[in-house]
Amino acid sequence: MDSVTQILLGAAVADAGFRKTLGGRATIYGGFCGLVPDLDMVAALVDPWADLVHHRAWSHAIPIQLACAPLFGWLGHRFGKRVGTVWQWTHLAAWSLVTHSILDLFTTYGTQVALPFTNARYAWDGASIVDLVYSVPLLVALIASWRRARPKLMWGALAFTTAYLLFGTWSMTRARDRGVEAMRAEGFAPEHVRALPALLTNQLFRVVGKRGDEYRIVYVSLLHDAPLEVTSLRSDSDDEVRRVRATERGEIFEWFADGLVLAERDEEGVTLTDLRFGTPASPTSKLFAVRSEDGGALERLPRPEIDTLRERRALWDALFGSMR
Repeated sequence: MDSVTQILLGAAVADAGFRKTLGGRATIYGGFCGLVPDLDMVAALVDPWADLVHHRAWSHAIPIQLACAPLFGWLGHRFGKRVGTVWQWTHLAAWSLVTHSILDLFTTYGTQVALPFTNARYAWDGASIVDLVYSVPLLVALIASWRRARPKLMWGALAFTTAYLLFGTWSMTRARDRGVEAMRAEGFAPEHVRALPALLTNQLFRVVGKRGDEYRIVYVSLLHDAPLEVTSLRSDSDDEVRRVRATERGEIFEWFADGLVLAERDEEGVTLTDLRFGTPASPTSKLFAVRSEDGGALERLPRPEIDTLRERRALWDALFGSMR
């Protein structure tokens, strides 16, 4: 999820489990540990391709986090003016770091939690990258608990947000089934399917189905039963497209996108688009896309400009149907 929410989660975990014994600084340090894994985003400043490879990688790997927890425990013990023991601060750091990665697992992007044993990207598709229904209860509980430690309040907020994640994952399976049903009604039986939560909600999903070089995209809301509009796409697959996809960067992009890559060939070159990401207003938007021109290396494309008002209206219409 977004880094602000990760700070709130790390602080909430520390507040619930450690503030009464370690003091208010434990809450602050938990928020810091909740942020630390996302510091890998600096990779994008070095190389945009490094961002694809290294964001949500080593810093999000649970074995690495547990191995580093004693160092963060020692630092926390010093930050906390040596209140409590290094072991208690290590325990705090471990929970704040690991819950960051667990929360990211519920989103779509993909998280390499099992490095160094495998570089597989895991995604449970149960939560949007930004969802105020998850974040605000943590913020409210932290504010209410700030002057006086109230672990029961924090545990209640954590229980609610955890249940919300599980509810989103269950909702994903329902949306996926409805999306597949809509595709099959048009004579398309997908071999690979992902149901991906839309921005700000776990009740609207972008369902992407793949069979060979063909794709279908349908937005499924669990709040209405209106007929679903299916978008049909087909990847180009000539020799030049195959050459580009077989390059090192092409393979990286395929791995990053979980194989849901639309290839488009024109006179100037080849464009590869990650179909996991798009919006109701622009189902084929190139939010994550790369391009090779004149046989050159693949390069990241800048994200397209977004008409915020149009996107909000489309999101509302897709989520609530004819309701106004």
